[in-house]
Formats: sequence, structure tokens, C-alpha cells
Amino acid sequence: MVWWGVSWHGVTEIHFCEKGVITGARVYQTTVLDPILRHLNSTLFKGIDWVFQQYAAPGHKVKTTQHWLENSVPNFIKASDWPSESPDISPLDCGLWSILE
Repeated sequence: MVWWGVSWHGVTEIHFCEKGVITGARVYQTTVLDPILRHLNSTLFKGIDWVFQQYAAPGHKVKTTQHWLENSVPNFIKASDWPSESPDISPLDCGLWSILE
């Protein structure tokens, strides 16, 4: 799995999970979200308000991930509020991810 964040304030480092690791909701929360968002809050987004939105991958939508985000991220867009076609996120899904994979 590859995780990368893009914002008005800059981009994050690309995070690669080890090959063969099954990235279910629990792994996604503990090895991706927790360390990365904690780091971003103290670096890229230090001192500013920011909103976190994910794409519609299965691990992003599950109740445990949504609950984790509710308790850990000051502002995030819940899965139930995601647009069906997000012009802000969809371009990343096309060209860039196929190169990274």
C-alpha cells in the first residue's frame, strides 16, 4: 500500500507499507494514520486549522477508522459526507497511482 497526502500547504512524504502486509483498518490506523497525522500536525500544519479527507478505499470507510478519526483528528470529512465524485481527489487516482504501483 502507498499513502500520500496533498494539501494547499504542501505534500507529505510518500509512505510505503511493507510488501505483503495486509492493510486492514487496524493496520491502516496504527501504522499509517496515527504516525503520519501526528507528524503532520506538528510540521506541515503546525499552528493552522486543517481538514482531513480520504478517498473511498475500503479501509477508509469502515466504522473503526471513522471512529478513530473522530477521536484523533480535529476536523475531518466523514465518509457519509464524501461526494461520490470528488474533483479534488480523483486526478490522483488516475495517472500517479498507476506509476507508483
